[in-house]
Amino acid sequence: MNDARFELPDFRPEDPEWYLGDPHAAYARLRREAPVYWHERNSFWFLSRHADVFAVSKDPGTFCSGEGFLIHSNQPAAAGLPD
Repeated sequence: MNDARFELPDFRPEDPEWYLGDPHAAYARLRREAPVYWHERNSFWFLSRHADVFAVSKDPGTFCSGEGFLIHSNQPAAAGLPD
């Protein structure tokens, strides 16, 4: 879990423009300091370590959002509708 003192103000994974820069420094810091990071602004968990992502993807009963989430729109996904 996050330490309340952990801040990464320029971390904007919900913004497609953010990926046009160099996100690797932010990913490295997350892996080092907060591998399971609560993104307060958009209310979602962000995993930065391969093993964690892999484990979560293998256990959808525990780690699945029933409504889904479109990261670029910050809105619940509507099944079958284009984004």
